[in-house]
Amino acid sequence: MFIRDAHSDVREGNPGLLTVLIECPSVEAAKAAYEAPEYQDMVRLRTNNSEACFSILEEGDKLAY
Repeated sequence: MFIRDAHSDVREGNPGLLTVLIECPSVEAAKAAYEAPEYQDMVRLRTNNSEACFSILEEGDKLAY
């Protein structure tokens, strides 16, 4: 699943100009994708040219602590 939204109806906070949501099979898979050398190469390129917030969220109604 891939969702991109440039026109979010934000009621609180500052999400930035673009929101992207990507679904992974698990939290572990999301962490592995983020930590992959190929993605980290892109992070280094991106951080010099933009601002971003990257969050890994867990699906479900349980709160994870």
